[in-house]
Amino acid sequence: MRPMSSIAFVTAVSLVLAPAAVALGKGKAVYMGGTITAIEDQTEGALEIKSEEKLVLRPKSGPPLEIPWAAIEEMEYGQKAGRRVVMAVVLSPLALFSKNRKHYVTFSWKDAEGKDQAAVIQFDKNDIRPAMAIMKARTGKEITFQDEEAQKQMGGGAEKK
Repeated sequence: MRPMSSIAFVTAVSLVLAPAAVALGKGKAVYMGGTITAIEDQTEGALEIKSEEKLVLRPKSGPPLEIPWAAIEEMEYGQKAGRRVVMAVVLSPLALFSKNRKHYVTFSWKDAEGKDQAAVIQFDKNDIRPAMAIMKARTGKEITFQDEEAQKQMGGGAEKK
């Protein structure tokens, strides 16, 4: 049996690690944390934002997170940019020069009992722009930004208070 060439090895490893490098798929989101105890932190699920009544995150197991648009008091967009270290080690050091952005929206609302609630949801990079437009239209509220970089990345909007 011939030993594997370095190119074949890198290709094989990249095929194994490539799915791990992709955090989310289109139409998916992750409940990162918040006041909702029925859903575990970092739970991925299908995201439904086109309803006129509410935003819904449906995890694979457990109850869905439902946030009525009318109850939302504030939405804040933020991002975390990290370097692609795994790709740099496996594929090419040039990957260190590209950023992997994660997109988060923090929702604040009052539940049916009038209690303050909050949830941080991570959105897929392909869903964040249309999601923000839908959120703004459904709530009638501006989305604030955590910092100037997040505001610049999304093309403007309300500044954080």
